[in-house]
Amino acid sequence: MKKKYLFIGILIIAVLQAHAQKPDEPTSTKSEEYEIEADYDPTMKSPPNKTATPMIIGLASFKGEYFKGENFVRLSWGISKKLGIFVVEHSIDGKLYREIGSVENPIGFEDAHYTFEAREFEAGINFYRLRQDIGGDVIYSEMKAITVSKKDDVLIFEITDKGDSKRIELRSREIQNVSIQFLDAEGNLKKELFNQGMTVNEIIFRDIKKEDFPSGEYFILVKGQNFKQSKKIVLP
Repeated sequence: MKKKYLFIGILIIAVLQAHAQKPDEPTSTKSEEYEIEADYDPTMKSPPNKTATPMIIGLASFKGEYFKGENFVRLSWGISKKLGIFVVEHSIDGKLYREIGSVENPIGFEDAHYTFEAREFEAGINFYRLRQDIGGDVIYSEMKAITVSKKDDVLIFEITDKGDSKRIELRSREIQNVSIQFLDAEGNLKKELFNQGMTVNEIIFRDIKKEDFPSGEYFILVKGQNFKQSKKIVLP
């Protein structure tokens, strides 16, 4: 009988010792949280205010505008402190960017203003940003979303009067064969002004001398591989 009570006593002591060694229950199971700003992008790979990429300091403004007639996106920005080379990047989805050019501040002016004509875009929404590489760190400007209504492969920018002639300015946005024809009002070919391959963003000029043709209405017809456009001109 004494052995039975002894065994029960030992068992009680063992239970009490095991309970004494058990750690206290946590007062909260809440994991570490980050303070999320209102404009936080959930596609970011790191929480804001922790390891997010720093922004360019000293960039006073960054704007963009699409010029349909000239067929390019003009980016402009100002700086309030001495900054070095700006790399311009373009994206069609706002995620994957590629470099399309750069602008340098060679003298290191403060309060300077810069522009960049971007001819890399697609119809729809395009995204642009500035990048700087400083001491091994990569920093960016804010992103600008620019809407482009149409992308033309070949575009007659303008036909200007040069006194004794009419000048045609033409740009090709793709590598392709292009022809420029000078037609009368009935559509008859009067002269072929150009017919050969053009490279990306190549610009050509062709002049029509007024003394070579009678006065009246004429048409300039431009044809590419998948493009056709005409404009009317009047010779005095």
